[in-house]
Amino acid sequence: MAGRIQGITVEIGGDTTKLQTALKGVNTEIRNTQSQLRDADKLLKLDPGNTELLAQKHRLLGDAVKETKEKLDTLKTAAEQAEQAFQWGTDFIGGIVNGIKSMIGKVGEAVSPVADKIRSFLHFSVPDEGPLTDYESWISGHGDNEHRKHADVH
Repeated sequence: MAGRIQGITVEIGGDTTKLQTALKGVNTEIRNTQSQLRDADKLLKLDPGNTELLAQKHRLLGDAVKETKEKLDTLKTAAEQAEQAFQWGTDFIGGIVNGIKSMIGKVGEAVSPVADKIRSFLHFSVPDEGPLTDYESWISGHGDNEHRKHADVH
């Protein structure tokens, strides 16, 4: 089963072998009972008053009801397990999201020194470090040949 949760694709795969085996067994029993019921119906058409056949049909109908209930119970159990697995996945993804949200401040703390270092090179006042620490000398000659010389180089 694949689902999309806020931009994250989550795929949950499960081993359905036990479910398939349980359903296969119940389905086989149901098919056998249905076949026996058809046979009993055919024989009753030939001998409608046969009390033995009527008793057998009654027993087979009871078996069919019991087998159908078993199949329904198996499917209900599978649905409950699937719902539980979905809830586990939802809780897991929610935990990741909450963890990221709770640590966003830590990201800022980790990035802040890097931003400060970059700012020391690139801010609008005289930088503390780097090739632009003397940029004011370029600007002070605004309009003279020294300024033009720097402008042509850069």
